[in-house]
Amino acid sequence: AALARAHEFVRPHTEASQPTVGATTLHTFLADLFRAYSDDTGAPRVHISGDDAVFDDQAATSVALLFHELATNAAKYGALAATAGRVELATRRDDDRFILTWTEIGGPAIEGPPERQGFGSSLASLSVEGQLGGRLHREWAADGLRIVVDLPATALSRRRAAEKDRLQPL
Repeated sequence: AALARAHEFVRPHTEASQPTVGATTLHTFLADLFRAYSDDTGAPRVHISGDDAVFDDQAATSVALLFHELATNAAKYGALAATAGRVELATRRDDDRFILTWTEIGGPAIEGPPERQGFGSSLASLSVEGQLGGRLHREWAADGLRIVVDLPATALSRRRAAEKDRLQPL
């Protein structure tokens, strides 16, 4: 359902069918994507904190694929597979970069990196490195997986960045 909502956000619209919710932010988009992983009371198990960013449909598919893969893996093998487990997703702007840090807490102990990289992990790397022009770093700590995604700040809202460049005097 979360991927379907992401698809609705990115699909082409006519003027009449265009969503009227206004600008979407990264935190809003991700909170909607992670709603499926809430606990039995509806409380989020993926906590998002830090700097938010305006977010457009050009980045949505890559971001949705990346975080859907991370959440799915956490639900199968990581922190979200344990009743008390949770994920902290910290976001911060650092000059011309936007850093997202995914930290799994309270899951089963990790013995090290997997012996092989699956299709989903390859797709996550391709989304970050190929589509968004960033870097993805995985740390397989015994107490939980930590992933750092380092993106150009313009990767999340290419239209806004292009408009800003167009409006600057030569």
